[in-house]
Amino acid sequence: MRALGMSQEHAAMLRQTLLEHAETSDAIKILSNEYGDHYFVDFIFEHEGKKAELRSKWTVRTGENFPRLGSCYVKRRIKE
Repeated sequence: MRALGMSQEHAAMLRQTLLEHAETSDAIKILSNEYGDHYFVDFIFEHEGKKAELRSKWTVRTGENFPRLGSCYVKRRIKE
């Protein structure tokens, strides 16, 4: 997340933010297959005066009832 001025030292903060948005933001189901259900959760994130829309991908595996984070990346930077 260098686009937002983040490094490894910000991992715990990003993790907490991802978990909060997984619980509170709308998830968009993108695929169901033999491995489970796959979702995108997009949200606006701001850090040190930089702002971006992040996209996280989550999977609820077949036979499980909780999501697993697959990836997270900057979908687009927001310039103000």
